[in-house]
Amino acid sequence: MAQVEARQLVKRYADNAALKGFSHVFPGGKITAVLGPSGSGKSTLLSLLAGLQPPDEGGISLDGRDIARLPAERRDFGLVFQNYALFPHLTVAENVGFGLRVRGLPAAERRERVRETLELVRIPHLAERHIHQISGGEQQRVAIARALAFRPKVLLMDEPLSALDARLREDLRAELSRLLRGLDATTIYVTHDQVEALGLGDELVILRDGVIEQSGPPQIVYRHPATSFVASFLGAANVIPATFREGKIELPFVRLVHEDASGIQGPCLAVIRPEDLELATADGPGAFAAELESSLFLGNRMRLHLVAGGERLTADLQDGNQVQAGAPVHLRIRPGRLTLFPA
Repeated sequence: MAQVEARQLVKRYADNAALKGFSHVFPGGKITAVLGPSGSGKSTLLSLLAGLQPPDEGGISLDGRDIARLPAERRDFGLVFQNYALFPHLTVAENVGFGLRVRGLPAAERRERVRETLELVRIPHLAERHIHQISGGEQQRVAIARALAFRPKVLLMDEPLSALDARLREDLRAELSRLLRGLDATTIYVTHDQVEALGLGDELVILRDGVIEQSGPPQIVYRHPATSFVASFLGAANVIPATFREGKIELPFVRLVHEDASGIQGPCLAVIRPEDLELATADGPGAFAAELESSLFLGNRMRLHLVAGGERLTADLQDGNQVQAGAPVHLRIRPGRLTLFPA
């Protein structure tokens, strides 16, 4: 299984540096989801790894072999673009076999490889149709099949589900997870969709302004964010000004005993996930009062928008339908579910 390493990659456009010394080892056979806001450098990174652009500084290696100056067609990387880039005048089978024909595979071997790959993505029945005759979700599978047909060591995916509607995206996300985990290819998956990143990635790389804010397993990055940016960017979060001294944290709406080993003293930021707030009795430990402004029914939970101590809070509650607008709500923070950062 191929391991890709990026070393101190820098890419500039005029006076703007899209990547600023990016370094990371993408583990072999794993799915790395690269996540970040617009302009964070995600697509630039993928372009450099693919060989579509050269880096201004730094190196890229595949299993220890430097490939930074190797042209794209010699990197053995499969590419799936956001717009799929399929050929409308070719059939599905011809699209999938295009890269094999360019590589000079004999016709019989090419036909067998196309058949196997279409079965892998579960669309063998579409082989003779043209692109305009199939749906968006089916086109996405064709694009993936084309990238997989020549058995690449590395698969690069640039927001492949972003053009689909929400329901189809959810269905194909589960299918894509099954497919990618059945392959030996190392996958680097660029997305702005947090649900995709958390659900698909064996590891996350969070980019901001061309540098890595944090990387690691999704559960660790979500539950133990390294910075307040990661905490607020990855999933919903309440970021509240607070003060921490001698084992006690003072929030605008409650004062709590809190163990923190980060060495923070004085003004700080407290991060609370919406699912880490729960209903409490008025006189319960750690309870505080809030006023409900509005609520949203989200099927398996209620999302409450509240005000407490002058601060706006969001709470996701399984039993939130008990709360009435205008009535006082008593909440508490689940033990151990509050994270502090320097102000």
